[in-house]
Amino acid sequence: MMMLRYKKFNNQLEFCQNYRGVPSDKWQITGFNHLNQWFNNYVGVKPGYGLAPYLGYPNNIDNYLAVAWWLDIKMKYTKCPVYSMAELKKILKGITPEEFFEN
Repeated sequence: MMMLRYKKFNNQLEFCQNYRGVPSDKWQITGFNHLNQWFNNYVGVKPGYGLAPYLGYPNNIDNYLAVAWWLDIKMKYTKCPVYSMAELKKILKGITPEEFFEN
């Protein structure tokens, strides 16, 4: 299972491809730009406009940027930001209409 975590003390986003919850898990540093592109593809966000208001942003922001900002805030300002990718996908799809995602 792929997991994400954000270390606030050194402003570092990390991911683990094969998370098992043991100390020997190998966490790798990644950047938000790379993660945002991958996450938009993983979730199946459609290009265009209209998703932003559901995430609390103005309607003139495109869908990809709105999801990128949502993910950035979710990782940086959550008390203990450790999520599986499936968990983040479920949260996002739970607060937005299905019409903005590819099947």
